[in-house]
Amino acid sequence: MELFNKYNARYLLSPKILYIAIALFYYTFHTNRSKYIKDNFNINPGVIGLYMVIPQTLSLLTGIKIGSISDKYGIQKYILLFAVSVGTSVFITMLTLPKITFYLYFTLFTFYFILVSISLPLIDKITYDFLEKTENASSNNYGSQRVFNTITFLFMGFIIEAIIKQDEYGVNHYNGLPIFALFAGVVAFIAVSLLVKNLDRQESSSGTLSSSLVLFKNFEYTFLITLIFFNGITRAAMTQFLSHFYDSQMKFKAEVSKGSKSKLMYFILSNKLALLNTAGMVVEIPLFFMSSVIIGRIGYLWPLLLAQVFQMIRMVGYSLLGKDTPNAFYISLGLELCKGFNFGLTQMSATKLAHSLCPSYLKSTSQLVYNGVFIGLGSAVSYLLAYFALGSGNVKSYHLLFIGCAIITFLCICLMVLKYGFIDGYLTNYQKLQEKIDKLHETEEDIIIPGQSSFKDDQLYNKKETLRDIKV
Repeated sequence: MELFNKYNARYLLSPKILYIAIALFYYTFHTNRSKYIKDNFNINPGVIGLYMVIPQTLSLLTGIKIGSISDKYGIQKYILLFAVSVGTSVFITMLTLPKITFYLYFTLFTFYFILVSISLPLIDKITYDFLEKTENASSNNYGSQRVFNTITFLFMGFIIEAIIKQDEYGVNHYNGLPIFALFAGVVAFIAVSLLVKNLDRQESSSGTLSSSLVLFKNFEYTFLITLIFFNGITRAAMTQFLSHFYDSQMKFKAEVSKGSKSKLMYFILSNKLALLNTAGMVVEIPLFFMSSVIIGRIGYLWPLLLAQVFQMIRMVGYSLLGKDTPNAFYISLGLELCKGFNFGLTQMSATKLAHSLCPSYLKSTSQLVYNGVFIGLGSAVSYLLAYFALGSGNVKSYHLLFIGCAIITFLCICLMVLKYGFIDGYLTNYQKLQEKIDKLHETEEDIIIPGQSSFKDDQLYNKKETLRDIKV
């Protein structure tokens, strides 16, 4: 263990391992949830979206409650172990039960979705804690840890595409997914068992409602979460319905040419969906590795603003794309590079801001609010949007969905420029935002709870902990 601690201090191994392990669990069903329902229960994508509002909304409410419990009792390890073990069991059950009805499947899926949704934001919080307690590291190194989640997702795109077999009639078969899910669950369970520890109970933490009120009384935090909500709507709409657009309108899956002379072209043509699902990683990976340099040069707000610009380009591009568009597949690849810029720039900046704009005793709650709004509430609204836009299921209905997302992104850009540019001046003077954050934590440091040291003293103590005592 002493040898591991030595290399863990030098190379920050624990968060990297955790991101890889949790990514296996988190992304097993990520891009095929609504597609599986359509294939097995023959339900229209728009109606699927309406149903999906239920698990998305419940994941937000449950996530906030679980974050509050984690902050108060410090049981982050137990929460993750429960989520991984029970989530894996539920997933295998819902895919292997014979003659399962849609309503039973959807009940199991809702429980599975809630458990999956809490895993990654807790790892984000644990990673920030680890970096802030580790000598020669800081929260600016977050991106170079998070990139291992992205790299794992990149490989999983091809693995899941290979596991889901399509027969000569175009029917998808998901028989191999439960086996992979079992493997992923075991790996994630072992990683959490070895690398995550529980924390001391914090008497300063209050109930779920009180914790949420503390967060949302801070206008800077509330405004950031509003921006993330808009991002969540557009992200979810593309994540869940773009594969339907590729399949039903663009017919990318059917355009496999075994007669291609070039091995490279054969690989590209026979892996179209996997390449489209992972193209953004080509941009995300270097962005995450360079995150500390980017943030050091332009701060946290410019990356978030630029992310919206790339999202706008992506939405407008897809709204103009049709099956008869020349080189439509390669244009789609280019648009998915914009997705990489959007997600990479958003993740490196917004998660850090959410972490910084909250009290130290509400870190788990903050990350789960962030994730719940981004993934849960944003997705719920996107499904409602899709229900009205995708009624006819033709290419024009998809274009309507993309245009709606473009309008939301444009609104997000306008709000950012108005507040951060004209009102606060943060875009031209990042130091003003840093002063605001410092002032927030200075106020917190003055709070002394009877029988406990001040938060400031606790933070100083944490900085002095030796690395051999730190388990992520």
